[in-house]
Amino acid sequence: MNRTALAVLAAGSLAACATTATHPGGDMPAGWDRLEWATNSWGRPVSGWAIGPDGQGDWFERVNESGRPGPVGAYRLVHHDLQLNPDQRARLSSLLTDIPDPAPVATECDNFRTDDYYGTLRVTRAATTREIAWNMGCRDASYHAFFDPLAEADALVAAAGKAAPVTRTESYDPNGRRIGQ
Repeated sequence: MNRTALAVLAAGSLAACATTATHPGGDMPAGWDRLEWATNSWGRPVSGWAIGPDGQGDWFERVNESGRPGPVGAYRLVHHDLQLNPDQRARLSSLLTDIPDPAPVATECDNFRTDDYYGTLRVTRAATTREIAWNMGCRDASYHAFFDPLAEADALVAAAGKAAPVTRTESYDPNGRRIGQ
């Protein structure tokens, strides 16, 4: 995994675009050059993706060496190069056009469950990247109105990633240090 992708995983925050126009090179939100998603648990990666305006990108998932669930122990990040088709790009763009700015703060919820997945969506245009954090621990209906389109966007890219062949695998020790760097 490159250092930029590791930084995305460590950031723990989320970005979004609130425009409905499209990028000249594809169906991403207007002017944005890259979308990045990271899902984490206990400070460790669970899954993530990065997509360009042409729909080309990378999706990865964590696979624990023990075969057990959870963010503990040695693991591999299994990467799949993918290409979203025009319908998938249009749907992804549609899901990301109405994200509120500022986004709601999950920890200010009335019904908050600790120890749930959290992460980021980063949207980059030229030299500017915006982030908005999300946390599935918030169970308030108003928060889910914000989060559900993001979860659907993640599921859309994950489905395309899972359907694509594995292109590389990176191994990590139980402390999250890459093996064989």
